[in-house]
Amino acid sequence: MSVESINLHSIVDVRMETSGFGFDDSELTFTYIKTPYLKAHNLEYSSHKLEFPKKYNVQGLYQLLQGLAYENCVKLNQ
Repeated sequence: MSVESINLHSIVDVRMETSGFGFDDSELTFTYIKTPYLKAHNLEYSSHKLEFPKKYNVQGLYQLLQGLAYENCVKLNQ
């Protein structure tokens, strides 16, 4: 078993994929900055995919992560 911790302040992109109506086999993929210093010149990115069962509504989680990603991008570009 492997456990990886991801800082929420490093998430910069979120994608949601569903196979159609009813959120069958939903997936959330988020991209985050892996470099310890978020404003470094040579940023290292990584992605992680979460898979959800057919009846799980991922919209709430997607909206939360998308809001965080937007706020993080704004902070990084100030």
